[in-house]
Amino acid sequence: MTDIEMFDIFKKNNNIESDFATYDYDMESLKAILEGKKTHEVSLYDDYVANKEPLPIKGDYAVVCDEAGEAKAIIKTTAVNIIEYAQVKDKGDLEAYAKENGIKLMKETLCVEEVFEIAYK
Repeated sequence: MTDIEMFDIFKKNNNIESDFATYDYDMESLKAILEGKKTHEVSLYDDYVANKEPLPIKGDYAVVCDEAGEAKAIIKTTAVNIIEYAQVKDKGDLEAYAKENGIKLMKETLCVEEVFEIAYK
């Protein structure tokens, strides 16, 4: 099922009018999301500024897809927090991203923590 097909079903079943984003995940991360073990994403605040992208908003929806682009679930953002890197609990993905992109993370580096829950699967 595509992301559009899944979100259309979700919208009709829940009588909502909303846009959505699409996130592709590797199998390990996707499994953690579907099992409820992964409930947040952390990104660098400066990336939003540099790319002139709006911050996530509480109530946003996203279709979660596997590496092949197959829609597996819909998540809903339940909170968005601006935190310092020192406050990030699970630093693994962020540290890998920073290393790949030559970014030095300082304890005061601002991050965007997007907390979510599964809305549909």
